[in-house]
Amino acid sequence: MPSSDWRTPKDRGQDGHQKTVGVGLATHTPLWLVLVRECPCFAIWLASYRSTRVSWRERDFVIADGGTLRPCALPAAIASSGS
Repeated sequence: MPSSDWRTPKDRGQDGHQKTVGVGLATHTPLWLVLVRECPCFAIWLASYRSTRVSWRERDFVIADGGTLRPCALPAAIASSGS
């Protein structure tokens, strides 16, 4: 049966499964469902600009003036038992 047959829905592939676009979104994903996913992502991205602290590989840093990373001071208990 040719793929241009009127009985074959346009949003279905040859095997009858729904076609996907990008990272797994169906071609006919309802807008409300996209908004449910994207609104929290946008809020988290926006909130990330409120802080100047960064945690990376179990170490804490502060973003100083000029955008440089400076390590935070170690807690006194860890610093005294270090050597």
